[in-house]
Parts: sequence; structure tokens; C-alpha cells
Amino acid sequence: MVSDLIRKGLVVLAIFACVGCVYFTTWNDVMKGWVGHNIDEITALWGEPDKIIPIGKSQKEYKYFRQKVDPSCIHYWIVNTQGTITGFHYEGRCRPI
Repeated sequence: MVSDLIRKGLVVLAIFACVGCVYFTTWNDVMKGWVGHNIDEITALWGEPDKIIPIGKSQKEYKYFRQKVDPSCIHYWIVNTQGTITGFHYEGRCRPI
């Protein structure tokens, strides 16, 4: 009886710990996992960018207005000539969904 209560208590505690970790995930944490992937993977998920901005001779910036995430969120993917995502930045209160 007592061991069942302890086991249930540990399960509940583990669930709260997992939920707490997810809650504190930042937009940076979510997006940095895409660095090294091809931009075609993003366009397959997010659609075509709102704008593509050349950055020098070797990179482009893919600009997305992320209205579903937050009306203030504008996301930029930095992409090299091979189409590989090399970085990102964002403006606004972008939050993981």
C-alpha cells in the first residue's frame, strides 16, 4: 500500500519535472536545432518566405512573419549558397508553440 503511494508520487513528480522543462524552452532552443539543415526543410514546414534578402555574396536571409506564433514575431534564417542554414535571429516576442 505504502509502496504504491510512493510509486504514484514519483510518477507525478516525474511528470511535473518534464512539464517544467518544456515550459522553460526558449525560441532559441527550439530553432538552433535547425542549424545545419537545408532551408528546403523549413519551406516545407513554414511555406515560402515572406522575403529573401541577399547578405553579401555568399549568404541570404530568409524572412518569415510568424503571426501564428505571435503577431510581433519576425524570424530570419541565415542560409549559405548550398542552401544550408548557418544561423538565425528574430525580432519580437517569439515563443515556442
